[in-house]
Amino acid sequence: ANVMRFSTLFLQILCVASCSVSTESNFGAADATEESATCASSSTDCSLASSRAEGKLKYSGSQQTVDFSAWQFAPVSLLQQFPMDDDERNFVRQVRHAVFSLVHPTPLKGQCHLAAVSPRALEDLLDISPESVWTDEFKNFAAGNVVKEGSSPLSHRYGGHQFGDWAGQLGDGRAVLLGEFVNSKGNRWELQLKGSGKTPYSRRGDGRAVVRSSVREFLASEAMHHLHVPTSRAASLVICDDWIWRDQFYNGHPRQEKSKILSN
Repeated sequence: ANVMRFSTLFLQILCVASCSVSTESNFGAADATEESATCASSSTDCSLASSRAEGKLKYSGSQQTVDFSAWQFAPVSLLQQFPMDDDERNFVRQVRHAVFSLVHPTPLKGQCHLAAVSPRALEDLLDISPESVWTDEFKNFAAGNVVKEGSSPLSHRYGGHQFGDWAGQLGDGRAVLLGEFVNSKGNRWELQLKGSGKTPYSRRGDGRAVVRSSVREFLASEAMHHLHVPTSRAASLVICDDWIWRDQFYNGHPRQEKSKILSN
C-alpha cells in the first residue's frame, strides 16, 4: 500500500512539474484500458487525450505541418553509416561486430486504441498536424502494426554494467528505431517504438510494455523537459487488448496487464 501511495504521489508531482509550466498545455484523462503510446525523441507537450475526444487537442504552433498520410521519413539515414548485423532473422542471440540489427515491430493480435497524443511534439518536432492523427493509419503505425514506407526499423546493440558488474551484451530488448526525420527547422529526430515486440536483445523478456510504466515515462519525460533537462519526448500512447504477464512487486505473484506501445 505504501508503494502504491508513493507511486501516485510521484505521478502527481511529475504532472504538476510538466503541465503547470505552460498555459497552452492540455491534460485530459483517457480511459486507462484504452491507451497507446507514441514518442518523439526530444519534444512533447504534456497533453493527453482520449481517442473519444477526437480533434479537440490542438497546438497553435507557427511552423508548417502536414497530414500524417503525407508525412515521410528522411530519405537518407545516418544509421546506414554504422555496422549492421548480417543476420536479418529476429531471434534472441549474441550479435557480433554490429551496432544495429534489422528488426520489424511484431504486430499485436488484439484491438488497439490511440489513447494519448502530444500535439506539441507532433507539431514542433515532426511537423505532423495533430488533427490528422485520429485515423486508423496513424494508430496502426503507432502500434507497430504497419511499417511506413521509407522506414528503416532497427534495434540498437550495446553493452554496459548492471548491479555493479559488466553485463556484456544488452541492447534494445523491447524497442525498435523506425527511422529519422528532418523537420522544417532543420532538426533531425529519431522516432522509436517502445514495447513493439522481441528483438535479438530481449534476453528473457517478451519485448512488451505495460500501461503504468508507459504513463510514468510519458509524464517523467515531460517533467524533465520543462525543467530544462535534455530528454526524449513522448508523441503518442497506444494501448492494445493483448494481455501480458508482469510481477509488478517482484513478490512471486504475477498478474496479467494490458500491453501498450510508446513512440518516442
